[in-house]
Amino acid sequence: FEERQEYFVEIEFRGYTLFRYLINGEERSQQYMQSGDVFRTSVDGEILLWFSNAGSARVRAAGREIPFGDAGEVAIGLLRWRDNPSTGRVQLEKIPVY
Repeated sequence: FEERQEYFVEIEFRGYTLFRYLINGEERSQQYMQSGDVFRTSVDGEILLWFSNAGSARVRAAGREIPFGDAGEVAIGLLRWRDNPSTGRVQLEKIPVY
């Protein structure tokens, strides 16, 4: 399998939401975001994202848009690399967390 690389996460907020994240189980933060706010970070492993209003967040990771939920919906997801045996490559996956 190819090597897992650092990837970038960018989230544009289009409304009010309480936002939390946890990078590699270590770096944790929580903040209240408003329309027009942008969150950017680089990740070399996994990132757990939590939104109180998932429809207000446009999430892009490793160059692709990743849907998290609808307006007013609480959503939690873990982004991490996964080996894809059929292609022999790694791919970024989102795992819902309940």
